[in-house]
Amino acid sequence: LCICYSPIVKGQYFNDFATVDRKAIHIPLSETYSSAAIAGYMQSNFNTEPEKLHAIYSWVITNIRYDKDSMYTINWSMEHEEKISATLRRKKGVCENYASVFTDIALKSGFQSFVVSGYTREAGSVNRSGHSWCAVRLGDEWFLCDPTWDADSAGNTQYFLVKPGQFVESHFPFDPLWQLLEYPLTEHEFQQFVYRSKKNSHALNFADSVKAFLQLDSLQQLEASAHRIRKAGIVNERQKNWLGYKQIQIGISYGEKDIN
Repeated sequence: LCICYSPIVKGQYFNDFATVDRKAIHIPLSETYSSAAIAGYMQSNFNTEPEKLHAIYSWVITNIRYDKDSMYTINWSMEHEEKISATLRRKKGVCENYASVFTDIALKSGFQSFVVSGYTREAGSVNRSGHSWCAVRLGDEWFLCDPTWDADSAGNTQYFLVKPGQFVESHFPFDPLWQLLEYPLTEHEFQQFVYRSKKNSHALNFADSVKAFLQLDSLQQLEASAHRIRKAGIVNERQKNWLGYKQIQIGISYGEKDIN
């Protein structure tokens, strides 16, 4: 009975949100050039928090196209708001743009959300290039989403509101906090397909840690994230480059503080 019931429940879930998806996708074009305007539309047209979040995700994965010409370009100097504005204006981008737009609309709709960066496993092998996705809180629980991997999925999303224990099987963040796990995996465990870290250390109260992290200012967040990355250990070039990027951002932030 349970085996038969599971796909029925999943089918009902997608049927329940079919109307939400249709309404979300067809926002008037004039309201799609600002994340604040999109958030306002979601707030006005949907009643429940799950509906609003699903509508935001559906709009992003349907209306933003993947820009293959920019897939290896890093926007080192673009400010956050400039990055969002450019993506909404062009209606295309790479993984960082998908994650940033979803997170920005979610934040302006009253959700807690954060752009997470790391690397992934596809078809059994770890991808050499970096990747970005999203962490979002719905109710009292944190979930993970990858709008880039769900782009053009025609509603059959596989990476929306995935529980952390399942998500870490394919997505490994540079900052271990964003595994959102009580016992975070090491990079070696991720490489070796060990998805249940041995409980040989003190449990991490990640909910409280995330809450405290999000209350920090941007410079404090950069420093806290860099500290955790160093503490977890730098074992590959991807991690080394990302830590270097964070250190550059920290230096720029201190420079701006000195100027002010």
